[in-house]
Amino acid sequence: MAPYQYTPLKKEAKEIRLLTLLPDILETPIHITIKTVVLSDKKVPKFEALSYAWGDPADRLDIFVKLKPSKRDILQWIKNPKRAGPTTLPVTRNLAEALKHLRLEDRPRVFWIDAICVNQQDPEERSNQVLRMPEIYSSARVVVAWLGRESADSSVAMRYLQDLGSKIIVDWGLHTFTAASENHLDPFSEEFIDEVEPTRQLWLSLRNLLSRAWFERLVYALLSLVPEVERFGIRPDYTKSVPEVFENLVLQRLECFSDLALLRYCATKDRTMDMPTWVPDWSVGSEFNNVLESGRADGSARAYARSPSKGTLIATGLCVTVIDQIQDYQVMEIPRDFDYEWAKLFGGLISALIDRGIINSSLDGLPTLCRALCANSFSNTGVPLNQNLPVLEKAVEYLMDCYEWSVQGLTEPPEPYKHFTDSVHWRKKGRVLFTAAEGRFGLAPEAVRKGDKICVILGCPSPLVLRSEDGGITYIVIGVCYLDGIMSGEALLGELPKSWTFVLKYFPMYRAGYFSYLDNDTGETHVEDPRRGPLPAHWRIGSHERDDAFSLYVNDETGEETDLDPRLKPDALKARGVELQEFVLV
Repeated sequence: MAPYQYTPLKKEAKEIRLLTLLPDILETPIHITIKTVVLSDKKVPKFEALSYAWGDPADRLDIFVKLKPSKRDILQWIKNPKRAGPTTLPVTRNLAEALKHLRLEDRPRVFWIDAICVNQQDPEERSNQVLRMPEIYSSARVVVAWLGRESADSSVAMRYLQDLGSKIIVDWGLHTFTAASENHLDPFSEEFIDEVEPTRQLWLSLRNLLSRAWFERLVYALLSLVPEVERFGIRPDYTKSVPEVFENLVLQRLECFSDLALLRYCATKDRTMDMPTWVPDWSVGSEFNNVLESGRADGSARAYARSPSKGTLIATGLCVTVIDQIQDYQVMEIPRDFDYEWAKLFGGLISALIDRGIINSSLDGLPTLCRALCANSFSNTGVPLNQNLPVLEKAVEYLMDCYEWSVQGLTEPPEPYKHFTDSVHWRKKGRVLFTAAEGRFGLAPEAVRKGDKICVILGCPSPLVLRSEDGGITYIVIGVCYLDGIMSGEALLGELPKSWTFVLKYFPMYRAGYFSYLDNDTGETHVEDPRRGPLPAHWRIGSHERDDAFSLYVNDETGEETDLDPRLKPDALKARGVELQEFVLV
């Protein structure tokens, strides 16, 4: 049979293609029809959309396209009679499996599926149709997610997740979990944990399910679902290699938003492609989660950076300190209710730090150690107080008890402070504890070495670990880190006044949190940092719909509007005594 030939879509007419999956039993060959339709604000056809993982592009099967000609098709066939017969279309095996299982026996189903409804041999059409994906998916009557065929344990994992989801309500803005109703247990109660804690076999089932290819995400697929204002000028270009796409993403964000926030996702471990270390490798899942994004080490400064050549980024920042000692501690295999193991770990860790002279025997350094272990995620760092996070004073007391139990050889270990141990467990993955030259504690990627530099790069909210292997000429990015005492801009602006605290304030009306400054004397929070002083000439704070959450700075001379502070330009920072330099990242 002849291969199926696509008729070009008319972009101006807002055309898309839909396929009709013809009815049949499971194991018979797949037959479809494909038609061109208009999708616009005034005309929305009825269809379902499929979300799936393509699978191995080399492993393909043919499906059969029955021709249901339109007038335009007939004209095309007159010009090329060979197109008039039954045709075949190759699709990946995973998609073929999906079609077989989604097919009904008694009636057809109409779908939009990218691999079939978009001519994959036409890069321009692919780019245009990807940009329409938000419209297509939001217009679909139903979006079906195909995770793959059922395995021996997948149904067990799905039932567990469904049951767990029915018992809790997640507030994504505040990052909290509450009981779904009065009849359900508090998600942070011991009774709830005992009720839902998975067995080892169930953990394996969940891991197997979440390791399926569907849960991976490609840059263009994500890009298509982002509002246009946030795409920062990127258009899908299928003529570029994946590393080129990733590098372009970082540079386009820099150009449009004047920040380097994407550097937070860089990590040297498990990189699969040959590309600069300042470019995140989104082709693999990060070993980290986002829990180190606990401040604005750069003080909300704009980025001053440029890329003079492919693979090189020159960024302005400062070296805060260097890594002096590294202390690993193993928590990933400790069950949450193993009192003895937690006490042994913390008691041994504190003893080792005392032996090295990092903290003294009076344990004055425990607060900074606690803050590092949790990346300063404590209840008092939020407004209102986040009851799901540990209390710093209780965490310090628990570590003291663990140390005393360890050195005195007591029989009964202290009862774990579960909010604290859970937080430590969550933040440990892929990281080690380190001390800087001044004795401050921090968390950094496992790949760090003694002598690596902790740097604040203007425009990047989190500190980065940088390493030079050529005497300081160029640097590679090891990854994002937490360093106690610099996460609220202290490296640029100095310490906050004693009566002020840097907090994350939650706004229910926006369902989001914004960094603010709490005046402990009055109990009021403020958007503006008390350390910064007056704005430069021609700048003012403008009015906007969320001015209670963050400042919008307006330049009356140029018309520029930005949420990046104009008081933190390099000249102004140097006048404050900040020793800025340019880092050549490769």
